[in-house]
Amino acid sequence: EAPHRLAATLQALADAGAAERACLIARELTKLHEQFSRGSVGQLQRMFGGAAADGAVPRGEFTIILSPISAEEMQVRAEVANEGRERSGELLLRER
Repeated sequence: EAPHRLAATLQALADAGAAERACLIARELTKLHEQFSRGSVGQLQRMFGGAAADGAVPRGEFTIILSPISAEEMQVRAEVANEGRERSGELLLRER
């Protein structure tokens, strides 16, 4: 990710429900001064968002690695999606 978009990208991830997911942000990979920041998306958003708010845009190129969702979360999402499809089907039948 580009430095000027990093805080906004982390905010978008948090807004999408990933605030508690584990995340790694790597800066300047394959270079002499590699840096790694680990935490939840929310923690890293506060860290990098605070720097951007102070006008201190981080330098370099960033790689964001997000942990996969848990099996429980995947099951909940599947149930919500199925419930939504069932409701849509019921509405279509009522309209006919």
